[in-house]
Amino acid sequence: YPRAIVTGRVLASEEGAPSVNDSNANKVFRSLPLKGDHFAGGNFGTAIATFEDSGPFDETELLRYCEDPEWSYRALVKGHEIHFIPEITVIHLHWRGNADMTEVYSQYAYSQGGWFGRRLRHYDAGFLVRLVYELTRGAKRWCVGTLQGDLLRKVNGRAFVVDLLRGVAAGLNGH
Repeated sequence: YPRAIVTGRVLASEEGAPSVNDSNANKVFRSLPLKGDHFAGGNFGTAIATFEDSGPFDETELLRYCEDPEWSYRALVKGHEIHFIPEITVIHLHWRGNADMTEVYSQYAYSQGGWFGRRLRHYDAGFLVRLVYELTRGAKRWCVGTLQGDLLRKVNGRAFVVDLLRGVAAGLNGH
């Protein structure tokens, strides 16, 4: 796939690792799916020309923890397909405790919100749908985690409501 990006599964070394994708289905993405399971920034390869055409990762403070999905979006917009091949697998080492995961989820959600806010500032209405989708998923995780006493689900859900909205505000304000 000379103009494409290949990516695959990211499995957890133990329960609780973030950014896991354990899909077993081969998929080809030509546009950004609503559920962001199309790309694993820690497990991808592409030709240098494809990377250069899409531009570098945006490592600004606002997008520091969302630079890989944002980059994959730009690659898709440029016409590069993303091939998800489950046989291409890495293990995500999980070394953080629950207290650290609260901060990690907060950072992920804030950066994702920042990306959404930037796209909304450019009148990209598709990101309004994504925002509602993520807020709904976050609220559900927050409620279910609270009711079931699942701390990780609860703090993840809270982050993807509260911190996601903080990030959207920052992105809309030009940060």
